[in-house]
Amino acid sequence: MGGSSVHSPSAQSFRVYLRWVDDAKRGGKQLTPKAAQQYGFFINWIGVDQP
Repeated sequence: MGGSSVHSPSAQSFRVYLRWVDDAKRGGKQLTPKAAQQYGFFINWIGVDQP
């Protein structure tokens, strides 16, 4: 498993799992969408139809 693994794929959606290390630098906070935006995190993906 990792960034290239596909989880629960369907015609409308799929899942991406991220690992967030909870350390003192980040104040022991959980990763939220707002925090991900503030840190400039992003995920690039490409959908491919497999016959």
